[in-house]
Order: sequence, then C-alpha cells, then structure tokens
Amino acid sequence: MRKNNLLCSLIIAGVVAMTFSSCKKEDTPPTPAVDPEISTTPYAVKATGYITPKKQLVDKDGNLYVTGSFSGIAVFGTTTLTAQGQSDDIFLAKYNAKGELQWVKQEGGADTDVARSLALDASGNVFVIGEFSYAAIIGGTSLTSKGYIDIFLAKYTSEGTAQWVKQAGSANLDYGTDVVIDGTDNIYITGNFYTETIIGNTTLTAVGNGRNTYIAKYTSSGEMQWVKSGGGYGRYITLDGSGTPYIAGEFYDDISFGSKQLTVQGNSDVFIVHYSATGEVLDARTIGSTNAEFSIRDLKFDASSNLYTTGLFTGTGTVGTTTLTSKGQTDVFTLKYNNTGAVQWVKAAASNNDDYVNALGIDGSGNVYITGYFYNPFTLESTTLTPAGGSDMFVAKYNNAGELQWAQKAGGESTDMGTTLALDRSNNLYVAGSFYKSIQVNETTLTADKEALFLWKVKQ
Repeated sequence: MRKNNLLCSLIIAGVVAMTFSSCKKEDTPPTPAVDPEISTTPYAVKATGYITPKKQLVDKDGNLYVTGSFSGIAVFGTTTLTAQGQSDDIFLAKYNAKGELQWVKQEGGADTDVARSLALDASGNVFVIGEFSYAAIIGGTSLTSKGYIDIFLAKYTSEGTAQWVKQAGSANLDYGTDVVIDGTDNIYITGNFYTETIIGNTTLTAVGNGRNTYIAKYTSSGEMQWVKSGGGYGRYITLDGSGTPYIAGEFYDDISFGSKQLTVQGNSDVFIVHYSATGEVLDARTIGSTNAEFSIRDLKFDASSNLYTTGLFTGTGTVGTTTLTSKGQTDVFTLKYNNTGAVQWVKAAASNNDDYVNALGIDGSGNVYITGYFYNPFTLESTTLTPAGGSDMFVAKYNNAGELQWAQKAGGESTDMGTTLALDRSNNLYVAGSFYKSIQVNETTLTADKEALFLWKVKQ
C-alpha cells in the first residue's frame, strides 16, 4: 500500500487564494510526477466569521465550482463578501483549470440562508439547492419564505448569470438537500419537510411523526414534471447508469415509499430508494441492525452501476455478512453494492472518539475516496492517522475491491474538517473543508485570523 505522503497537491486556502504546494519525495514507491509550474507557496486569507464549503464539482474543461455558506466577511481572491446579517449567506465560486478565480456570487438576506449542494449540466450550467429564511435575494429574485425555512433551486450559466430560481415550501420547515442532472438535462432534487410542503402545484402531506422525504423532477427550464413523497429524512440523490434516480436518508420508525414498506431495526436506519424516470418506486433497501444506529453521508455509482455509500454508525450491526462494532461513539463505514444490489464489501474506520465522514467520490477506475474529520488516533485498515490537536481532516482512497490504497490527514491545533470532494476527468482529486486559524497540509502551513476555507487539489 502506498504511504500517506504520496500526495502532491494544489492548495487554495483561506477564503480563498489560489496557490500551490510542493511535494515531498519518497524512495519507494516513487511519488507521481508533479507539474514543475506548481511551485507557489500557499497562503490563507482572513475571515471574520466562518465559512463552510458544502459541495464542489469539476466540469469537462477542468473548471471547479464550489458552494457553501459563510458569516461575517469572506475574501475570495480580490473579492470581499460581507454577510448581510448576523447569520449565514450563500457563496458560489468558479475557478478555472489553472486555479484562477473566475467569479464568485453572494446570495441571501439578513437571516439564515444555506446552500447544500450543486450540479452541472452538459452545457456547464450550474444548479444550486438549499434553504432561505424570511426575505432573501437569490439569483436576482426576491423571495419570501412561507414559514421559517423554505427551499430554493437556482440555475446559473457557467459565467455566473442567474437564469431562474424556484421556491418550494410551506408554513413549516422545508429543506433542500441535494440535486443531480441526468443526460438530457432533467433536474432531480430531494430533501425533507415537516407536516406538509408545496412543491410546484403539488401539496405533500407527511405521514407519521417528524419529517418526510420528497423527490421532484424538473426540466432544464425549471418546469415541474412530478413530485413524490415518502417517509424518513431524505438527504442525498444520485443517478445510475441509465439515468434513473436513487435517494437516500435515515428513518427512525417504519416508513413506506409507494408500495415498498420499510421496517426500522435500530434507533436509526438508512434507506435507499430507486425511482423510475417517471416517478415510480422500483426498489428499496435498508442498512440497519437492532443494536446499531446508521446514518448516510453520501452515495454514488461507478461506471458499471455499482453503488457506493458512506456514513456513520454506532453500536454493533451487520451489513451483508460483515459485522461492524464501533470503537468510539461514532465511527465511519464505506460500503459497495454490485449492480444487482448485493453487498460486495464494507469497511470501517474508527478511533475511540467520534469520527465523521462527509463526502464520497468515485474515479474512472472505480476507486473510492472519502473525506471527513477525526479527534483521536484514527485507524483505516492498517493505517493510523494521529491528529495535531482538536480535529484533523482526512482523505482516503480504496480500490474497487475495498483495499485501502492510502490515507492522508491535514490539521492544526484546533478544528479542521474535510467537507466535500470531487474528481476531474484525469482523476485529480479536489478536497475542500474548513480550518480554524491554522492547518498543515503536507509541508505547507496555512493560517487565518479565524475560520477559513481550504481547497486542495491532489495529483496522484
């Protein structure tokens, strides 16, 4: 297995200066070649509040898009953004393949506004989903929530020009959590709601206590095609090789999706539900055990329609034929299903404290990448990462057989988190997260006065 310091990287730090780091050589095996132009020392830019990247993607030309939320003042290159109130505003930024900031957008109002995910279509248009509170301006459109929190879905061109924005919600709490685009530019979204919600012209009424899940389909021009609901807390959505959607989330009581009845086994189980392109429920599966709690943090398909998920668990539970027992309070699992839905492998990563995973990616060869953070010495297979202090972020790679290829950490004396990752067509890996005051990435230390955002391009 290759060691932790195999990674050569480009780092964009703070909120956010585009810079590059050098790589430490090792004798065996040799590290990959590094572009000789990647030589600038990285640095951090001050932020007076905090900033959290939630999702990033790379387009076919190598441009990187990243979205999330910030408070206070955030500086992207030469552009300074100031949050409009004491709560969060939304940012959406684009960098070209050289790492140069192309543009950055700010959206929101005086109250809490959050971007949770983004998607790209074949023409490079950008779609952002999240929530807003009370009065907000998103994509140049003034929105007023029906309750405290409503859902928004916005479309921008690749140059950052807003095309349209859609609002959904009710007098209760409504969340927009994920978005994907199929091969013909149809838009699928998911999220969850309390009691009832209105999406398009359809009113959905929750069944049972707590939140319910929705999935909706729009055309590229923002016209509603259909919307469906089910139980649980819908959080993530992805598409299989035929372009049909899968949604995933957690549930705490028995729930149903269409005619599919799902029985909860533990205090918290995971559901994964497959829909047709016209909104029929095709299949449903669960992850759960009587003496365990499971939650999901991401899911994606590879080119052969194998499905990968990652998430958190506590207690002792069986997934497929593998029994997982948490070492601390919350540990990490990564799971592969084949294209018929059978479990192929599941891997755990753990310490004697809480550990968190936030995102998963798949490269063109079916290798699996995860990122998150940990507080105490954190073991992935035979590799143990030791934090510098507080929490450190990690990124790890498994091959498609579930064998750990490498694991890398970055951190400082305070709180450092990996929150999202993406891959480009050359299998370069982009990791984003946040750090407080300082973080060491390979041999480079980034600093800020308070919390800052880092972007890290890993050349393998």
